[in-house]
Amino acid sequence: MIRILLSFILGSILLIFGVNMMTRGIECLNVIKIEKILSRYRHSIMLPFFISIILTGTLQSSTAVMLITVGLVDAGILSMYPALGIVYGCNIGTTVTAQLISFNLSAFAEIFIIIGLFLMLINNFKMTSSIFLLVKRFSNLGNILLGLGILLFGVKTLHSGAAYIHSNQQISSFVTHCGNSLLLSFIGGVILTVLVHSSSATVGLSIALFSSGLISLPCAIAFMLGDNIGTCITAQIAAISSGISAKKIAFFHTFYNLICAIPVLIFIKPFCELAEAYTKLLNQHSAFLIANSHTIFNILSAIVFLPLTLLVFKKKQFFSGR
Repeated sequence: MIRILLSFILGSILLIFGVNMMTRGIECLNVIKIEKILSRYRHSIMLPFFISIILTGTLQSSTAVMLITVGLVDAGILSMYPALGIVYGCNIGTTVTAQLISFNLSAFAEIFIIIGLFLMLINNFKMTSSIFLLVKRFSNLGNILLGLGILLFGVKTLHSGAAYIHSNQQISSFVTHCGNSLLLSFIGGVILTVLVHSSSATVGLSIALFSSGLISLPCAIAFMLGDNIGTCITAQIAAISSGISAKKIAFFHTFYNLICAIPVLIFIKPFCELAEAYTKLLNQHSAFLIANSHTIFNILSAIVFLPLTLLVFKKKQFFSGR
């Protein structure tokens, strides 16, 4: 029992730490530059939408982009219109982490860690050799590779925890029982993500549990939908001391994820069939089913909400005479 808990706690910590280190490693996309990029397109929704996808996918953190967005809205730099585009884009960009976890790269975790550490250590040497100066240019890459290695090692640790569950009949029966309930899986995804403040860790956990056969595909998807809602808590907390506009965008982020999750939970069987068909079309292993479900869900949600947002704001401009 203790070994199982330690495996899942350590695996989750490593996942969170790995993602955070990868984010810090991308120094060229610092907060000031991100703010400038996002604030440049104040009267458009499509450009912020696509920029948000790229930024979130690169930074591996929808929370970071959402916190910046809440701050920009509160400062009056961004209006609700482009901010909504950022919300839709964030959800798609964050699916990159799930896709990365699904690739069977855990065996290379130690290699990425060693190369990352080497590049970081080289940066501390005071040498004028042309080779050393060339390598020092890639010191930021060391942070990214080290973060990736730690993330993959976290995935490996989560998988080992799932193997321990299989070896314990009582715990295996309990997890399987809970894993067959859509409601429990959904609520579990929300609560765990709120507690760890990282949807990457909980998506990684759902992938590990599904790949090990401990939970079914519908319940793994329900768990993933809970992740999407749980990750909104950080923006909600940040908006507490902010103005009305910032509170509105934080509330909409939660509302958007919840209102999109409800139809999928109701029609979970057709959605599972869609995910299976898409995965089969790409000739991918079943390990990609959760990551592909995550991607399909967020893309379909944006496809539905983007035209509605455009229509609502155009009508508002028409009736206000703008």
